Amino acid sequence: MAKKKSSPKREPSSAMLRRTFVIMRILSSERLTTTELIRRLQETQEFGDRSKRTIQRDLRALMDAGIADCFDEFGPPEWFIREEYANIVPTKFTNHERVSIYVLKSYLTQFKNTAIAKDTESLLKKLDKTATGEEVISMSLEHAFGQYHYRYDDTLIERVVDYIVGRRSVTVTYHNSSGQTKSYDVQLCRMFHFNGELYVAAYIQKHKTYSTLALRNIRALEDTKVEYLMHVFQEAEFLRTRFGVYHGEPVAIKLHVRAEMGEFFRNRTWHPTQSMTMNEDGSGEMTMRVPIAPDLVSWIVGWSPYLSVSSPKSLRTQVVQRLVDGAEANDITAARELMKKKPRAKR
Repeated sequence: MAKKKSSPKREPSSAMLRRTFVIMRILSSERLTTTELIRRLQETQEFGDRSKRTIQRDLRALMDAGIADCFDEFGPPEWFIREEYANIVPTKFTNHERVSIYVLKSYLTQFKNTAIAKDTESLLKKLDKTATGEEVISMSLEHAFGQYHYRYDDTLIERVVDYIVGRRSVTVTYHNSSGQTKSYDVQLCRMFHFNGELYVAAYIQKHKTYSTLALRNIRALEDTKVEYLMHVFQEAEFLRTRFGVYHGEPVAIKLHVRAEMGEFFRNRTWHPTQSMTMNEDGSGEMTMRVPIAPDLVSWIVGWSPYLSVSSPKSLRTQVVQRLVDGAEANDITAARELMKKKPRAKR
């Protein structure tokens, strides 16, 4: 009696489903031939050696469902996931990529209490599905210190974003630090965060130069009556003429860093033009080309006595004057007595 031939063992549907999801994840970010896809699946070490016929069957099922498609005009068919299904499967991230998402989440909190708060919260919820919890970066610790709260004129941020994206010139009415309110034509280029506030990098067409606008000081935005050529934002040029948010003509400065903070300053970027040489005793000499502006003076004063000005003399004079003013405002005699009793704290 002839032995009955056994039918091939059927693959569990759960195994096929898991493999299909992995295929979708791989093809959502790149186009691959069937051979390349098999090699990628083997690299996962999850499905073993699957035959080309098996993978082709999976791809055909995805194609019949309208999820996958192939491009075969110039060679072997390259498979890809259709755009409308590209995000159907959660993306896996490396730890470094996950940290970047945490940083993005922390900066999005700057838009709380604004007109785009709802959109921001929606985006944060989507990011939460990718990088859950706050075990890497604390939003409150990152931004609570001196953060400005935008509670008024909510439509302002929406309009600023519209002008930046649309690359349209705008007549901005601005209340400056001198207490004056003026109007002038600009192209809004970039929004950025600095010391707890939102600022806008703007290009002034008339003077062909950049300016920095504090979002809280913008009073009105209107379409310009004059048509200007669209400007392409030059980030390097914008940063070259700034230290912080104040701008001016850059000059060469030299700072002396005390030994106890030498490595601290050496491993941090304060300006794109900076360079630093270390001395044998651990101290350092830092040079850079920056405008001598209030933010620069405040930064140096904030790091005294670990940072001192070697040149130019005009900068050193401003720093000394700021220190004297601060001492007088806080009773210099009492401060000196306190310093005699208390040893200098180390960072």
